[in-house]
Amino acid sequence: MYFCTFFLKIRPEKISLFHFLLEGYDGIAVLSTLDAKQGLVRLMVPQSRHDELWQLINAISSDLTPYN
Repeated sequence: MYFCTFFLKIRPEKISLFHFLLEGYDGIAVLSTLDAKQGLVRLMVPQSRHDELWQLINAISSDLTPYN
């Protein structure tokens, strides 16, 4: 099984919610918080679920996007 790794910067207060949502999609990705204050997270996703993950991220992106 091959994994892809992605780094995202999201709103820090949404890290827990994002983690919770990913858990609901059993095995879609593993989220690791790299810098909670900055909202920097790493996602490791099986290549077979890549498209499904990006559909989910696209659907919730307006809630995750950091303020500028």
